[in-house]
Amino acid sequence: MLAADRVVAAFLGAGVGVMVNALVLPPVYLHSVHEAAGGVVRECCGILEVVAEGLKGPWRYEQAVRWQERARRLPGLLRALRSAVEWAEESTRLNPERRRRARPAGPLGEETLRTLEDVADHLQGLTRVLAEAAADSVRHAEVTRPYADFLHGVGQALTAYGRTVTGEDTQDARRELERTLRQVEAAHGDLRARLAGRPVLGAAAVELSGSLLAEARRLACRLCRGGTRGGTDASAGSGPPVR
Repeated sequence: MLAADRVVAAFLGAGVGVMVNALVLPPVYLHSVHEAAGGVVRECCGILEVVAEGLKGPWRYEQAVRWQERARRLPGLLRALRSAVEWAEESTRLNPERRRRARPAGPLGEETLRTLEDVADHLQGLTRVLAEAAADSVRHAEVTRPYADFLHGVGQALTAYGRTVTGEDTQDARRELERTLRQVEAAHGDLRARLAGRPVLGAAAVELSGSLLAEARRLACRLCRGGTRGGTDASAGSGPPVR
């Protein structure tokens, strides 16, 4: 009789666990997804800001190394985000109500994940270029100083993009995203003009200028492409192309 009672208790416990997972935990998982996505966006913005501030004047090798090391930690945050998305999708499959309302692409959407991964990849490329050029940072200050303004603009656009990614996709957030994307496009064009018209100090400066422009284009293009599709992978909205 005691054994039978234990079997019944075990089945009841398992049933309660399934019900909790199906009816209670999915919102917790989705909250974790938004928290993880917000963490990625904040860290990317933090890197953009600290690099932009550093490039306003001559930067030291030690600074460039710290920027590069910080950017190298982004893939770990992105793996945690993908893990949170997978948990949320699994819990959604166990929840009939949320399954009826779920988007096929998941809590964030694959396009959003790819956008954040590409932005992180471009930040790693940017910090790598700066670390490699750090030995001549004093001579390169005239080349990199105009770059600081562009990075500030990208950081503002990424912050606005993050508001749509983390569940704040209101009309105000969408308008702010579109406005900052236009600013990024304008800043990219201004950066090209300023670097092209600035007298350079040798082949190394020319090479650095070209590398920075290439990374600027990749960052701006990816953010604009991801932003025009929206943080929730909606097809509405059309932003400016970056050339």
